[in-house]
Amino acid sequence: MFPSVRLSILVVLSVGLLVPSLMLAATPPTALDSLNAVRTSLTEARTDQAAAQLQSLAERLAIDSSQASQDLVRQVQYVLLELAAGDLHGALSRLEALIGEAGSSASQPANSMASIASRLKDIGYQGVGARPFVNGFPSVVSLPSVHGHSGGHSNGGHRTTELDQPRGGSRTSSDSLTEADGTPNASGSRDFSIVALPDPQYYAAKLPKIGNAQTEWIRQNVKKRQIKFVVTMGDNVDAGHNDAQYKNSVQFMNKLNGVVPYGVACGNHDLKNPAKDDFTCRKFVHYYGPQRFKNRSWYGGASKSGFSSYQFFEGGGYSFIMLELVAAAPKDEVDWAKSVIAEHPDTPVILTTHQMLTPMSALGKTAAVKAPGRQTPQQVWGQLVKPCPQIFMVLCGHYHGEACITKKTQAPQPVPVVLQDYQKEPNGGDGWLRIFTFRPDTNRIDVQTYSPTLKKYNKGPLSQFSLVIDFKLLRTPVAAKSNLVPSRCEMSALRPQTPLTIHGCQPSRFAADVD
Repeated sequence: MFPSVRLSILVVLSVGLLVPSLMLAATPPTALDSLNAVRTSLTEARTDQAAAQLQSLAERLAIDSSQASQDLVRQVQYVLLELAAGDLHGALSRLEALIGEAGSSASQPANSMASIASRLKDIGYQGVGARPFVNGFPSVVSLPSVHGHSGGHSNGGHRTTELDQPRGGSRTSSDSLTEADGTPNASGSRDFSIVALPDPQYYAAKLPKIGNAQTEWIRQNVKKRQIKFVVTMGDNVDAGHNDAQYKNSVQFMNKLNGVVPYGVACGNHDLKNPAKDDFTCRKFVHYYGPQRFKNRSWYGGASKSGFSSYQFFEGGGYSFIMLELVAAAPKDEVDWAKSVIAEHPDTPVILTTHQMLTPMSALGKTAAVKAPGRQTPQQVWGQLVKPCPQIFMVLCGHYHGEACITKKTQAPQPVPVVLQDYQKEPNGGDGWLRIFTFRPDTNRIDVQTYSPTLKKYNKGPLSQFSLVIDFKLLRTPVAAKSNLVPSRCEMSALRPQTPLTIHGCQPSRFAADVD
């Protein structure tokens, strides 16, 4: 039925993640049975059923933290990518290769990714969606949406393996950056960056050297990286009633005073009193309320409670609002946020709120703050993000792991929602921060994960990726917007010799626990 399937054994590892045969040889029989069931569905063109079977398998495998299971999860999700792109042949090809590897012994050494890509090109296979090759690898793959499913995945912790290293060149772990590593381009470019500081609670509680190292790195790179804004993801402290922790947090942020505009989101831990389920502490407002920013021209204001706030910043010829909404925002905080947006109808908005997306790429169903009137991420999304076309990106933390999805709202292009939280990594997060480099001239935002203390980038599939956003639509009246360019998570090649990494289509190995 599919004459070129016999050539498909070459397809399995063509997209930047090379899985040794030995790992797949150890695939549990139940996984092999599941793969065979998917093959039956695909050969009968029952794509709905095949997608559901693949997703179920991926979710089962994601529970197992072993390397073999995690690598198989990635390959299963690549099959889902093919289905999302409408390439039934590509999906079946990948599946046949997976089944062949899973059911055989490790008799053949794995080929290099460059070699596999070259051979795929020779036989005419052009990757998901029949897109052309760039530097030996498929160029762009958009975020899958298989019958409403968009997945997310952490790369299984911040390990750096041989597979994360560039082929044909060595990667340095030093702090030295080049334009290809993500720095704004040379003179004449409109590129600029913003930096997200994910859940720094343990740095404030017991590892202040790391928190200080993060903001010191920002100070030293403001000009080089054209950093225009910095924002925390909330949980700035571990215990909201603890003044010593807040003083550490303030020390971190003080390094940014007079250097770059910044915002501080309020998380559930920032509100926590010693008593169980008591989230009424107001020390956050004492340390990060509007009085702290009264002489800052870029500071917009705060909600009546003082727990939510907004700021202005500029970059690439655009003006933006960064809006920090308190965790589990009650309706009056949401209404305040909507009023801020309504008062600035032509200004694009980035929403930062502590709790929104889980590592399994779903909006959270429970509120991080257990108190009457507190709302879930799903409720906040429906009341604020969905009806507000100016919100073009959402940043969040709270759940340990990484994920990205895009969701349709009243905005002219789908809105990316990006989760980053590393608090359960060694040393309370090992200093990992997120760099979002906006490139208006090429309509993309390149996302990187860097640790100033480890002095290296994380090259995992959900740690380095790109978003495609039509910047022209950010400041054009909604009524005039047409010929929309979708916003999407896609494969990233920040360095030409670096294997492309896929983002936004893999379930996380981390449990979506609340912390």
